[in-house]
Parts: sequence; C-alpha cells; structure tokens
Amino acid sequence: MGALVTLTGQGKITDAIANGTDIDLSRMVVGDGLGNAVAPTEIMTELVNEVYDVQLSSVARDAQNANWLIAEATIPEAAGPFTVREVGLIDGDGDLFAVADYPATEKFTAAQGIATALTVRIIIVVSDTANVSILLSPSDNVVASRRVDTGSGLTGGGDFTQDRTHAIDWSTLDTEDTAEDTDTIAVRKASDGSHVQMAREDFFAGLGGGGGGGGSIAGGANVGDGAGSVYKGVSGTKLQFRKIKASPGVSVTTSGDNVMVGLADMAAELTA
Repeated sequence: MGALVTLTGQGKITDAIANGTDIDLSRMVVGDGLGNAVAPTEIMTELVNEVYDVQLSSVARDAQNANWLIAEATIPEAAGPFTVREVGLIDGDGDLFAVADYPATEKFTAAQGIATALTVRIIIVVSDTANVSILLSPSDNVVASRRVDTGSGLTGGGDFTQDRTHAIDWSTLDTEDTAEDTDTIAVRKASDGSHVQMAREDFFAGLGGGGGGGGSIAGGANVGDGAGSVYKGVSGTKLQFRKIKASPGVSVTTSGDNVMVGLADMAAELTA
C-alpha cells in the first residue's frame, strides 16, 4: 500500500514554490477499484471507479515528520454500501492531486444492520513542505482548524500551529475557606514547579508533622505577651492548646491576645 502525488499535483507544487502561491485542497474521493486492489500511479487523473465524494475535514503536517501531509475525511452513516479500495485528494481546481490504495474496507448502511460513519486518513509524502502552503477549503460542515480551549485556572490554550504547554494559573482560582473530608488538595512544589495532589487528612497531618520542613508546624509559639501568655505547641501530629480556667479566688480576663490572671476580691469572704 502507498500514497503518492500525481503528476498534476507535482506540477502544482512546483508552481506553488516558484510563485509563492497556495495549494488549496478541498475534497476526498474514494473508490472500489471495480472489485480489485488498485496500484496507484503518478499518471492517474481519476480513480479507477469513484463511488463517493466527501469534503475534507483536515489536512495537516505530521508533528514528527515534516514532509508528511495527513489528510482526513469522514464518510457519513447514510453513505454506501460500498468497499473502499482507493482514495484520492481533489484540489480546488477539481484535479486529482494525490492518490492512494487502501485496504479493502466495507462501508455498511443501516439497511445492512450496521450504520457507522467511516473516517478515512491517508499520508502523503511531499518532498518540500517547508515552501508549500497547503490550505483546506472551508465548508459549513468542516472544522478547518482546531483549538485547545483551557478551562478555569488553566493557561496554554490556542490552535495547533505550535506546541502547547498547559499550566495552572493560580491567580484565577477561587479561594476556599474549608476542606471537606472527601476533598483533594492540589499542591505546587516550588522546588521544581511540579504539581501533586494530597488527601485532606494527609495535608493536615503534614501541617503538624514537625521535622522542620517548609510548610509544616515544627514548634510551638506564644499567644499574647508577658507573663500571662498562653503557649501552644506540637505533640506528634497533634496541635495542642492550653487554657487557664478561673477558680475560687482567681479571676481570668482577656484583652485581644492577652490573658490576665488575678486574685479575686476576697474581702466579702474575710468579713463574713
């Protein structure tokens, strides 16, 4: 099996390079080879036996092979029945630009109990794609170009004219005040810019895990100031808080982060 550019197509490539013009591809034709396998030749101007003509859906250079042109079209469910054994590309002038043989593939219809669309893709090797601009004729039923549209919080969208790298745009993300038990938390590692996910329980366990690592609570601190401050500290993965309770003869008051402990007024008790 193979695909090749016809002599007509080769002449148009030469003219396009010499004059800086475009080659406009519009349609794909398929044939049944009159029931026989077809050996394509450069001198062909039409298929052995064309059975269907369909608008091209895409023509693009292969990402890994600069001289490969990949052409694709989809034959709708209603078309057929027939057997595809040969494929051709038709340019905007109606000429056979390229031709290829194709492994015998049945195109069934609903009447046969199998109603499916058939996507046909062929690869054409062109000697100089760098200086040839291949266009796809627009159609109301054809997507002439494809894009990657990113959702909320993502960057890196656009068309396929260049390589794309997606990243999280943190500035656009909503801020959450709480984390539910079933939530997964995304963490960006500043060391290498990668992203990881953590379960809620692991994230909060890491906060109290100590070890002196960045982002963890590795020690205690005082709340308030002076002799009345309250100490909070870490014990294993537990964040501990202590509180001062009032008792007979002792009063406890707070002002902001400050806790004041004082002696209660015992005068009434002493005079009773």
